[in-house]
Amino acid sequence: MNLIFSIEEEEYWAHFFESAFINSYFNSEKENYIGFTQALLEENKAITEFQIELFKYPLKYSSLEDKKNYIRINYLNII
Repeated sequence: MNLIFSIEEEEYWAHFFESAFINSYFNSEKENYIGFTQALLEENKAITEFQIELFKYPLKYSSLEDKKNYIRINYLNII
């Protein structure tokens, strides 16, 4: 049997088992883990939005400087 999952499904299950492990064995680290995963989610959302923008308007962001400017304008508070 060969199971193929999307990256989102794999991430879901990885974090599910990771959080179950944290809750079971490292309850004192629970708040740190929650903060880490929330930060990771925000970072992944920003990267996905950036990739969508590049895909939609490839000519607008043809140079590295154009890409850097997009990041500075839209994600300065994240970086």
